[in-house]
Amino acid sequence: MAIGATDALRGLNTGFSCPTAGQIGLINGVGLDTCRIVGFEVFISAHSKGVGIVLSANALAGPSY
Repeated sequence: MAIGATDALRGLNTGFSCPTAGQIGLINGVGLDTCRIVGFEVFISAHSKGVGIVLSANALAGPSY
């Protein structure tokens, strides 16, 4: 999700960063909690629910400096 969002931010994909991350998550059954853009970096928080278990994850993606 974070890689897709940063690719959209940098113009390598079409669309906007956070909606792109949400669409990628929706396809994979993951809910987007937060999406924050700082410069050319995208910070993502997401969750997935299944059989009473909630899994959470955070990710950061951006160009290497």
